[in-house]
Amino acid sequence: MKANELDLADWITFTGRQDKDMVVDLIASSDACLVHLKKSDLFKTVIPSKIFEAAGMEKPIIMGVDGDARAIVEKAGAGLFMEPENTEELLKAIKTLKEDPKLRTKMGTDGNLYIKKHFDRENLAENYMKICKKVLN
Repeated sequence: MKANELDLADWITFTGRQDKDMVVDLIASSDACLVHLKKSDLFKTVIPSKIFEAAGMEKPIIMGVDGDARAIVEKAGAGLFMEPENTEELLKAIKTLKEDPKLRTKMGTDGNLYIKKHFDRENLAENYMKICKKVLN
């Protein structure tokens, strides 16, 4: 297996498909989370919910999605960007996080604080209601 060849087998677990009920436990047991989509202009406009799940649980993110999602992760200081579908950049990001537990902790904490401040559902709903009231008046 490629993970063995690259001396990453002790740090990577390939789980295959998992039930949605297992997601919280899997993220909790992880040192970092990978958010990855195909390299496509279409995906530059999406924001995968995995970003919020990982940041909410104070996990650093290896960001393999460019565009809006990348901007959020970078602004939050929540992870490392890798060009989508770029194996070398993925390996570099894994090794960087593997070798630097303080960086993992900082990215997890910073991401969590940023997401709470800017993407809290109650705050978003309140701001939406303010906009609706302005439009109606």
